Formats: sequence, C-alpha cells, structure tokens
Amino acid sequence: MENITLNNALTLSFPDGFRRLTEAETSKLTFIEAGVGVCLRDEERHILVSLGYKKVGLLPRLTLDSVDVAKASQSRVAAAMKTYGYRQLRWQNGRMDGKKACGFRYTYQAQGVGMAGDCCVVKDGGVIYYLNAYVREAGQEESFRLWEEILDAARWVK
Repeated sequence: MENITLNNALTLSFPDGFRRLTEAETSKLTFIEAGVGVCLRDEERHILVSLGYKKVGLLPRLTLDSVDVAKASQSRVAAAMKTYGYRQLRWQNGRMDGKKACGFRYTYQAQGVGMAGDCCVVKDGGVIYYLNAYVREAGQEESFRLWEEILDAARWVK
C-alpha cells in the first residue's frame, strides 16, 4: 500500500502494484499545469496517476470554486490534446471527504493506442488539487473503478 499526502492536507492510498515514479521518469512526462506533485504507475493494470496541487492568490481563493477550476482545466486539456483526438466523455460532480470535487473524463490516442483520462479537481481554501488518471481505453472500466475507489477513500488531514 502506497500512501501519498499532498500539501500535508490530502491523503490518498494506493493498493499494491502502484509505485511512485522516480524524478528521471517524471522528467520525461509532459504536464499541462505546473505545480507540486507526484506521479505513480501500476505497470500491470496500465494506469498512470498524476497528483498535484497549486496555491492560488487571494482573488482566485475568493472567487473560484471547484467547478470553475475544473472547467478551466478541461479547456486547457482539450486544447493541449486536440492533436491526439481528444474527446470529452462526461462531466463529473461529487464530493471528496466532504469537499466539492468536479472533473471530467475523456479519450485520446497516444502512439496509436486508445487511452482515457480522468481529471478530478478539488479546491480547499487557497489550494487547488489536481488528481489525474490515465488508462488504456480497452480496460478503462476496471481501471476507472479502481481509480474511483482511490478517490472515494481520500481523506483530509485533520
């Protein structure tokens, strides 16, 4: 079991099979949003997870909620992934241990392989958390079921 705590505030637990990527592995990845974070991979289930957070200033803290941030993220992802055949599948609203969580699911192509992504955004005060999973489209039902279990079990540090 791998436990990751972001910003000393949000803890996510990953089942056996997930391992944290090294800095060398992470440096080869492309990120749309800059921030502090960590990546994990489950080789057997073909799941890559990117977890990050970003502190925001006073105005965004007061004026933006999780829905606003998720919509902005969706626009950035759609633009960046347009050449990869980005197609949004659904919009998601929910809660993460009592806090509003929003996100979206989408498909795309990577090196000729059908892929699916899931982005979950949670705003807690002046910090925005970006939780992303990337899976093979062929096994996405099982992979996203596991991802949803991980998100459902996430806890805020009291």
